[in-house]
Amino acid sequence: MSFTKETIDLSRLNNNQIKSKLSELNIALTPEEGIKIQEEMAAVEKLKEAISKEMGTYGKNEVKTSLESGAAESILLISEKTKEKEGLELLELAQKNRTNVIEISSHHHGGEMLIGLGGIAVILRYKMT
Repeated sequence: MSFTKETIDLSRLNNNQIKSKLSELNIALTPEEGIKIQEEMAAVEKLKEAISKEMGTYGKNEVKTSLESGAAESILLISEKTKEKEGLELLELAQKNRTNVIEISSHHHGGEMLIGLGGIAVILRYKMT
């Protein structure tokens, strides 16, 4: 069996079509899992774009500062961080400042990329000075 890297857009498919596509590709995921992974990957791509435009940041201190100032639109956290003291503190700050929370699994490429950034990052509402 050979492996290929193929991007599959599940966003326009209904559950039966997703099941069929996943089965055809021999991917052992439910439609919900496939959609969740796609949403997580889209969030990480949006983060990468935001960072390139100085509208995203990462690192413990930078993320905390952006949350405290209300500049953070969305926070992306690796799932494991949500169970740690640091992650719980950031989640509380996010809730207080109406920041969207996106939990990212470490079991796919997007999660690996986020881990490379320290496991936490934010997309900003506005540039910080």
